[in-house]
Amino acid sequence: MDTARKSLLVRADFALGPGCDRAAYRRWRRILADALPRLLGCADRSPKAERVCLHRGEGEGKFSGWARIPIERRPGRRRLRKLKARLRARLEAGLLPINGRVIKVGVRRCRARGLVAPQLAAGTCQEALLPFPLAGDCLAPAVLPLSAPPMP
Repeated sequence: MDTARKSLLVRADFALGPGCDRAAYRRWRRILADALPRLLGCADRSPKAERVCLHRGEGEGKFSGWARIPIERRPGRRRLRKLKARLRARLEAGLLPINGRVIKVGVRRCRARGLVAPQLAAGTCQEALLPFPLAGDCLAPAVLPLSAPPMP
């Protein structure tokens, strides 16, 4: 099972009820980073959230949390919609005892990128990167070997 290449990035926006000051909400971030995968029901695949941040504002504490879930098969649109609804329901049920509410849940299908060849701007010479000489107008006379016949 190669789950290092494909994953789902889940973003959950939620709010915890009023009653704490901003410093207390900031201390909650580390706790929520550990608890978010458990609240989403994916703690076996993702032990810790990638990031949890607290939004500005007074009153209730609004948080955004990201969790990366490694997968074998990338889900289609229909399966992704069902998975998103299931994650949202689990998060709502998990936040209910601590007087929290879900604002938004989003799921993005991710795929690791392979090696990307370096790209140069149009019109630049590429002989520094290539192991063979280029043909065409990019070759400068200084690059040509000394024994080459003169160009017409």
